[in-house]
Amino acid sequence: MPSQKTTRGTKSSPKKALDLGEILASFPSALLVYDDALNILFANEEAEVFYRISKDALQNITLGDFVRVDNRLQALIQTVQRTGGRAHESDFPLVLKYQPQPQFVTIQLVPLLSESLQATVMMAEPPPRFAQMRPFE
Repeated sequence: MPSQKTTRGTKSSPKKALDLGEILASFPSALLVYDDALNILFANEEAEVFYRISKDALQNITLGDFVRVDNRLQALIQTVQRTGGRAHESDFPLVLKYQPQPQFVTIQLVPLLSESLQATVMMAEPPPRFAQMRPFE
């Protein structure tokens, strides 16, 4: 019986192209992608739950339609747009227009640059649920 040798790299396995939408959808934080005019381009399922708006509805509005873009948030957005760098802030008081009280979140803004798209990714992550629980009595 002839021996079969397998040489590394001789068999070609099909490589799956990276799909940016799949990658962004897999984030565990509420994630929005918006352009320079603050038009929502993409929202993952966590964003749908966090903002209580369907992904389809989120993709047809601007960030300012449901989030109060106050001076503090505007400063973060402008920093990312101006410098192309990242912005991060913990305990950020994110105010949704349909809720009177702010939600304190960790917010991150990251530029998303490609040949065909210049946008920003905004991730909002509420504190862990166990941190909000009352201690044992």
